[in-house]
Amino acid sequence: MPPDRPFEAAEGAPLFRPCACCAATCQAHRGEARGLLAPVYDRFTEGFGTQDLKEAKAVLDELG
Repeated sequence: MPPDRPFEAAEGAPLFRPCACCAATCQAHRGEARGLLAPVYDRFTEGFGTQDLKEAKAVLDELG
């Protein structure tokens, strides 16, 4: 885990989860959301079993 930002993925992941109430808006911003979250997730080299990184991975999978 990058020592300078250990909680960055955990804090950001829920913000990117698509929701049913604004599906059109979410669809329009999927690429942008993935572009913001993916680089943060990709900096991690360990800790993939933690709930925070599992959540970030699930969001990335939802975003496509």
